[in-house]
Amino acid sequence: MDQVDGLLSLGLNDDWSFDRDFARLHPAAPIVGYDPTIHRTKFILKAISKVLIFPLAVLVKPRDALFRTVHACRVALDYGRFFGRHATHQRLWVAAT
Repeated sequence: MDQVDGLLSLGLNDDWSFDRDFARLHPAAPIVGYDPTIHRTKFILKAISKVLIFPLAVLVKPRDALFRTVHACRVALDYGRFFGRHATHQRLWVAAT
């Protein structure tokens, strides 16, 4: 990985930990993630919905509700931090023609 000039990430979902580790090792290298199924608004809305339903969800599955709520909030914050500073996110499909 020492001679890599950049990173193309094909499919991000809600986990770009590999991309983040790559950015630490290669701070000047460009990183472009392709995934048309995600976007900032989706992560923000998911976090808000988890926070709003938390009082009910905690009654059913307390540990699960807490984990899911914290995870959704972290993902929403991290998306904005990582793809605003270290990488670019393209909402495009990558497929053979």
